[in-house]
Amino acid sequence: MSLQTQPHQSQLPEIHWQNSPGHFIFADECTFCLHAHVGKYCVATIGERHTEMSGDRTVPVGFDMYTTVVFKLNENGTPVMPELETQDYATREAAIDGHMRVLRKYQETEPTPPLE
Repeated sequence: MSLQTQPHQSQLPEIHWQNSPGHFIFADECTFCLHAHVGKYCVATIGERHTEMSGDRTVPVGFDMYTTVVFKLNENGTPVMPELETQDYATREAAIDGHMRVLRKYQETEPTPPLE
């Protein structure tokens, strides 16, 4: 007899990658975006924000900031405020690793969001 501590792989909810940013009012100004739905959750990461200042001149704003945000999805698959958790990263590589780590967390468990 063996104890199974992780759910069997076939029981995990699928990850559904999205083709648009998942949060942040200025996401269209970000050149970095990862967005996926897993089970009842939206996991979205954005970064490398650029804001157009005058004419065709673009100025980086918060270029070195990346943020992952998790939202619960409503019955229509739309992310609902407030966010359940956020993680900030200083590099693109850390943002990719962090996004995948958060995705796995919400895929493998029914997590309890951190208390503020």
